[in-house]
Parts: sequence; structure tokens; C-alpha cells
Amino acid sequence: MAPYAILGVRTPEAPVDPMFPQLTDDLSPIMDLVDGADLITHPVRGIWLLKDTSGGIEVAGGASDLQGTLSITDQRLIVICKNYDKVRWDRFNSLNSVNIGLGTETAFHLGEKAIRRVKTRGKVMCGHIYFPWVQFVGWAPFYSKKLPAKLRIGLNVKASAEAEDRLFLEVGLDVDIDAAQLAQFTARRVAQWWVASTIPLKSFAGSFHELGAVGLLESPDRGNMATYEVPFHMFAHPTNTPATLARRF
Repeated sequence: MAPYAILGVRTPEAPVDPMFPQLTDDLSPIMDLVDGADLITHPVRGIWLLKDTSGGIEVAGGASDLQGTLSITDQRLIVICKNYDKVRWDRFNSLNSVNIGLGTETAFHLGEKAIRRVKTRGKVMCGHIYFPWVQFVGWAPFYSKKLPAKLRIGLNVKASAEAEDRLFLEVGLDVDIDAAQLAQFTARRVAQWWVASTIPLKSFAGSFHELGAVGLLESPDRGNMATYEVPFHMFAHPTNTPATLARRF
């Protein structure tokens, strides 16, 4: 089994997997009652998966030409991308293909930017990040077409029984989207989920209440991210979804 890396290629007929969104026949995410009615969705122009390494944060895969949507619900962030098989990826290699579940059927097309084939129809690249997994929310402002405003979400995944890897999902935003406000909105949503949950917050309660009403962050220096740190988080795993946590607590 490929290691979990936030994004994967899925179909509406795929078996239920708590690590990925379920899809409708038109390749939209299926929402449940806990997602709530106050849903926001924005277009994204660029999607990247980054990894924390000994040398710093590096791009594991992605491209500025990847297009899709970012939806934020009451319990998670959801990314849907339909043109994953039609663009040239940054840092593309066979390992990236395996890591995000693309497999051999699209590896050649990603590398060569080939035309869409019948065998990739009815599929999207998608992923979701539940709020209890969020370690921080970061943003950077718009500088140019090549340096759009960005939203970055950090989380930890289990690399082994003893170790965790730190991954980041980063998306580029349209020029009419205020990245600072979107990051603030996301951080507040994460905090509000924790406060409303049945999980004992203990010493973190005050910090979550503060984050739930946090203000806007000043624009960071070029090349940096302004970040909201989440007081407490859990690693991304089926045992740490909101549904399973509700049964445990």
C-alpha cells in the first residue's frame, strides 16, 4: 500500500476510505451532516504537496497548472482537481506518482503532458484534511502571476510506528481572493471545531478559544508564510477522523 500523502486519484465507485472524500457521479465531494450548511468553495490555480526534510521544506509534487476547487466545511478542507493528468508536474518522478496513488496508468501522461485518455475519465485527484489533523494554517500574498497568493495547511502523518512525517498541502488562489482573510477563516473554523467537540481540551481550552476569535496576521516578508499555529492536533489517520473521535469521546 502506498503511504498516505493527502492526495489520491479516486472514482465515485471507489470503496469508502476515511482518508479521502467520497465522490458523486459528477465528481463532486459528498457532504455529510457534520460538514454543515455553511460551506465555502473557491477555485484554486496551482496545487502542491510539500514535505518537511532535513534540508527544509521541499516540493514533493504538484504544479502551477493544476486547477480545481478548495471547499471548507465545518469539519474539513476538501481539494478536487480534474486536470491532474494533463499538466507537467513540478519535481515529477515515478515515486511521486506512487505516493499519491496515480499509478502506472497516468505516470507517462503526467511526465509527458499528454492528452487525456479514456482510461482516466471519471476520475479526479482529491483529498481532504479533517480539522483535528491541522497543525497550522499559513498564507502568502499575491506578488505576480508566477507567485500567486497561497494557502498552506500543515499536518503530520504516520511514517512508521515510531515516527511521523510533516506534510503540507498548498494551493494557489485567484487574485480576487483575500488570502489573509481565508487563512483567518480557516484557523477560526479549526478552533471552533475543537471547542464544539466532545474531546477534553484541558490546558488547551483557552488557546482554542483565542484562536476561534483570532484577528488577521500581518503580511509576511516575500518568500515566507504568515502562520496560525493550532494549539493541539492529531496525526492524520482513520482513527482520528471526526466520526471516529466522536465515538471515542
